[in-house]
Amino acid sequence: MGWLPLWLRQLWHERLAGVGLLLFVLVTALIVGLIPRAIDRLSDDALERTITSAPRPEWGIVLLADERFEPVGDDPLASVERERDDREAMMPDGIKALIADRASAVDTPRWSILSPTRAPSTLRLHLDQGAEDRIRYVEGRAPAVAATVETLQVPGGAELAMEVREAALSTRALQEVGVAVGDTLVVEADRRDFLVVGTEPPPRAVRISGAFEPIDPADPYWMGEDALWVPFLRALSDNLQFSDALALVPAASYPDLLAGSRLHPWKLRYTYRFTPDVSRLTVKGLDATAADLRRLEGTYQYQQGRLGVPPQGTIMRTQLLRLLVTFEDRWVAAQGLIAVLAVGPAAVALIALLFVVTLVIRRRRPLLAVARSRGSS
Repeated sequence: MGWLPLWLRQLWHERLAGVGLLLFVLVTALIVGLIPRAIDRLSDDALERTITSAPRPEWGIVLLADERFEPVGDDPLASVERERDDREAMMPDGIKALIADRASAVDTPRWSILSPTRAPSTLRLHLDQGAEDRIRYVEGRAPAVAATVETLQVPGGAELAMEVREAALSTRALQEVGVAVGDTLVVEADRRDFLVVGTEPPPRAVRISGAFEPIDPADPYWMGEDALWVPFLRALSDNLQFSDALALVPAASYPDLLAGSRLHPWKLRYTYRFTPDVSRLTVKGLDATAADLRRLEGTYQYQQGRLGVPPQGTIMRTQLLRLLVTFEDRWVAAQGLIAVLAVGPAAVALIALLFVVTLVIRRRRPLLAVARSRGSS
């Protein structure tokens, strides 16, 4: 065993080279171990960038239902939120795990404005509790909760006792419609709106109590939508276009709004917005998420209205599945290149390690041969 002390003394004399070799081995092992994690992180980051680079309405999940949910309890929107929660409960577990925020909004049928305006215009009363904290009034004040009854002149008709409800319009809507804060607009139901099919609601009035602007149009709450402050131009023909605006009323007025329409119970449009946290998406779970989205599409079957019959069921609007499939197709094509880039450094490190080990072995052979020739075992 005389070779062992001789080898140890030789190793001590070349301790710097030994330490360098040890460090090289550790670094090589670290590189090989980190490469799979780096690829996973790179792929997940690419997936998140792909989703968030699309317009927010495309990757959010929106459910629309034309129903009439009567209020329950002291919370004016309790029944609305209960229906939202019931629909969320029907979603696959994988989709529910992605949802970070949720919001609800309610729209009345569309009302044609009979009072003089700059151009043919319609409006819908809009309830959105989350929106009330994200706007600022630049003129006037917030609308009152309860409606009143007044006798007003119907343009081109007789005087009628009608419901008068306060609402707020955006500054842009006021400009495009051609009305001002304090104006009282006599309106009638738009017969083309499915929400009033089978009912005959009488004319009513909307009094503009204030003008507002969004505090931050880029707030994630809006999900990229600007319909609350930008009227939508609705074209029925080349010669007939309507400016369609949303008139904000307090969410607390929901029970009063339904109470005022019991004789003519038109439906309301409920909008449930679900915002996914895209940072929870992973490439490894892409197939499972896509399968859950397909099941979600099957859950919410939607029947288009036809021959004057309103649409039935809940409609879902989202482009998240399309975005995931598009990313997956591109990622498959890129995986080959990434594999080459990832395996390359690891292969070079391993080859270099084998080369160094071979040199060390060859260098030790003469030393061992001399030791054995002197009688070492």
